[in-house]
Amino acid sequence: MTSFTPLSLFSHLPTLYTTLHRSIHGFPSKSQGKPSPTEIDPQKRINFQRGFPAELLLKRANTQLIRPASEAMWHQFREMDLLPYIDNLGLKHLRREIVKMFAMTSEDSFTEHTKRDDLERIEVSEEKMREAIQRVMITHGCSQGIFHLMTNLKEQLRDPHDTEKPLCLVEEPTYFIMPSLIEEAGWRIGGVQMSDDGIDLDALEERLKKEQGRVKALYTIPVFQNPSGITLSHSKRQRLVELSRKYNFYIVADEVYQLLHFDEDFQIRPLAFYDEDYDRRHPQSDTTPKVLSVGSFSKVVAPGIKLGYVLVARGSKFLEVFSKEAGLHYSGGGNNPYNSGIINQAIQDGSFEENLLYVRDSYSQRLDALHAALQHHGYQYFEYHKPRGGYFLWVRIKLRGDERRSSDEEMDAFYKACEKRKVQVVDGNKCCVSGGHHDYLRLCFGWLEVHEIEEGVKRVVHAIEDVIGKSEDAK
Repeated sequence: MTSFTPLSLFSHLPTLYTTLHRSIHGFPSKSQGKPSPTEIDPQKRINFQRGFPAELLLKRANTQLIRPASEAMWHQFREMDLLPYIDNLGLKHLRREIVKMFAMTSEDSFTEHTKRDDLERIEVSEEKMREAIQRVMITHGCSQGIFHLMTNLKEQLRDPHDTEKPLCLVEEPTYFIMPSLIEEAGWRIGGVQMSDDGIDLDALEERLKKEQGRVKALYTIPVFQNPSGITLSHSKRQRLVELSRKYNFYIVADEVYQLLHFDEDFQIRPLAFYDEDYDRRHPQSDTTPKVLSVGSFSKVVAPGIKLGYVLVARGSKFLEVFSKEAGLHYSGGGNNPYNSGIINQAIQDGSFEENLLYVRDSYSQRLDALHAALQHHGYQYFEYHKPRGGYFLWVRIKLRGDERRSSDEEMDAFYKACEKRKVQVVDGNKCCVSGGHHDYLRLCFGWLEVHEIEEGVKRVVHAIEDVIGKSEDAK
């Protein structure tokens, strides 16, 4: 049985594996320019909206991971391990594997350049492991986990004398469904602008001062942000945690793309570790950890698994309180034990790591194909930052081919042209609580195959040319 170590989790794909995978599945090599065209029915819609894993990857996950692991897990578990109600925090076996996956027992300080093999060499006592397991909670996926965290946070922070709902800040842009989900959990929403390297921390601090304690939470996507693809730097993570301690607000970190990095030198750890980093650097501090790191197996295995996790730092009592007071756990116990058994088995036998490497390479090649198509078919119309992982490309549309911003009227015409051209994109304004991003698109490269990506980009370019009167086949 193979152990899933921090080193293997962050290792790079072997060259032979990558080359063979690209050859079999028709991905462009690194040396190629634009992808080779493939005939597509002109009446078929090309959907850049869906933030889903590709169909072929789901089929592979089922045959290579889910089905074999669901059978093999019964060599380790008995029926009474997985079928009754279980510990409120979830299946301990899987929580143990998550602890090892993220080296949560390490007490050493870390930097942006901490190496995984350094973490792997750390010997872990059973006492440390037991403590770390209590800092992991299993959820029914990332969105469900965030909804229940926000619902419980609202109750924990409720001021009986305050008639207003608590205020949660979100990045602008952000995952377009999350503001309404947080509002549904009983919060007010406010936006904080982003800069080229993540959330604008100066703007955040100004807002915190202005609100005078009314901000109780920040929802952030610090790694391969949806939709911008930006990853918050080591120094900005440190300052963000410092602000949370200074102004006493929780950080709900949506890290669903934490494992979907495409570079071998990616070293950023989940944001909850920066709470521990803060305590090491400020040993006299009397503040408590504020970060709730929320992850998921949906994007790297399958959404149908409905399995995620929450991580907190040493010293945090949040999960201890949450698991006892939240009605969901009080009534039903820990989440999703059966599927937890499947993923636990897959981590232990190595099929999870194998699938993760395959998925990373597949998405990396889809991103390369999208980049190549945008550059080949209409580079003058697009401005974007190419991310190092994740699912999305955040693209500014330049209808005139220069730096002038396109008007709302022009962009309305563009989106109508996209509909006519049968290509679906996400309007940037949907990703912002205060608008101002109508000339931006969110394009998902995870759902489509390479030939569909190229055809979709062609249609987007045709839609642009329809608006500016240059399309030869405008109807």
